[in-house]
Amino acid sequence: MREIAQSDPVARVVVDMTELSFLDSSGLGVLIGGLRRLRASGGSMHLAGCRGPVRDVLTITGLHQAFPIHDDLPRALAAAAGLSGPAGPSHDADDPSPSTGV
Repeated sequence: MREIAQSDPVARVVVDMTELSFLDSSGLGVLIGGLRRLRASGGSMHLAGCRGPVRDVLTITGLHQAFPIHDDLPRALAAAAGLSGPAGPSHDADDPSPSTGV
């Protein structure tokens, strides 16, 4: 993430988390550190496909408000690219409000 933020000052990173079934403090630290670096350089980070225990950890820690979280990868890619419409951002039904930044 550091290299991306340094090489592209307005990088928009999408992290595909669909295959992730576990997220601990180390993983959270990587995500938070990457988000801070990207935001400091004018970029952004979107999370795609957070489900089950991973979504629970993001919600319990309050980080679901720090990241735009999208149901799937195509929606996250569209949102990161700034596209709107049917392929735009989508949040899980149990969290209908869009996520806000830190």
